[in-house]
Amino acid sequence: MSKSHKTLVVVILILIVAWITYGCYRQAKAPISQNKITIGFFGPLSGDRASFGTGAQAGVKFLFDKLNTNKYQVIYEDTQGDPKNAVSAINKLIDVDHVSVTICAGFSPECLAAAPIAQNKRVPMFVTSSQAGDLAAAGDYTFMGQSTQTSLGFEAAKLAKKLGYQTAATITPNYNNAVMDGTKGFVEAFQTSAGKITGQETIKPGETDFRTYLKKIDAAHPQVIYLSTLSNETALILKQKTDLGMREVFINNSAIEDPATLAAAGAAANDVLIASFNADIPQSFTDEFQRTFGYAAPHWSAEGYEAAGVVLQALTTAKSSNPTDVRDALAAIKEFPGVTQTLRFDDNGNAQRQVFIKKVSDGKIESYKE
Repeated sequence: MSKSHKTLVVVILILIVAWITYGCYRQAKAPISQNKITIGFFGPLSGDRASFGTGAQAGVKFLFDKLNTNKYQVIYEDTQGDPKNAVSAINKLIDVDHVSVTICAGFSPECLAAAPIAQNKRVPMFVTSSQAGDLAAAGDYTFMGQSTQTSLGFEAAKLAKKLGYQTAATITPNYNNAVMDGTKGFVEAFQTSAGKITGQETIKPGETDFRTYLKKIDAAHPQVIYLSTLSNETALILKQKTDLGMREVFINNSAIEDPATLAAAGAAANDVLIASFNADIPQSFTDEFQRTFGYAAPHWSAEGYEAAGVVLQALTTAKSSNPTDVRDALAAIKEFPGVTQTLRFDDNGNAQRQVFIKKVSDGKIESYKE
């Protein structure tokens, strides 16, 4: 055999070995890519915001466990409430786990950090709870299960004016897009209806003493104060305003609906008004959830359950695990029977929820009656 023929044989053998190796690799990957549809979930499962992430996780798990099928695999990633971790999580879910769709149960900064990755890598992301306006315009691979906080601010301002208040002040963190949107909505709506804003205070990350802000606001004598806040600071603000003897009416953006926040605020939460997207959770859902997990379902568990339901409907309609097909199926959903209300999606795939006005009375949250 000539030298050239020997070389040709060696090359052919190398190609055959490479082809066999690749085939084995494809077969090894088959159980995930062909037999199971993988769904990624990321949110704060530990840290001081874990109640939101674990609550949504329970809702997702609740739905998929009831299906009693091995067709779907949900992979959970913990962001600890950090946007950098959210970026790492969604990259891992897409590049390593090859998910067909992701569910973001993080706060606004986390979901906003992840949205460009979902868009660039063309894997749809469904957001459970974040209400940031920027997410509504984050691209056609991001879908929201909530309306934006701007509408909560509008409704809070309408309530304040309806109650006859002419002057108002606001307190909001400067590090969360959604609550800042809520404040902007409140200020715009209140001023449009001839109301006067007497002060606007912003909270920095990590602050726990808000008395200086409260004293400054109180000195201008507003009739109502809009707290567009997160659960972390809401209870502290309410307790400190009570300690200072402040008598202004407080309207909150629903952060007080977190059971831990309501308990921490104690009597200081009484008489606080609330603008909220959260309708009452049906008793049947609450009872079944309680039997399964041993505790009452928080609203973010209902939101996680709804997110899982929307994603499941898209996967069923698409009849495909291809992320683009799933995105198209998500975009085609215009209504979905949610746990607490029917979700109606706009042309950008973002839910439009009804706003409910509530009040804290004797430590309990109830519908507000004028």
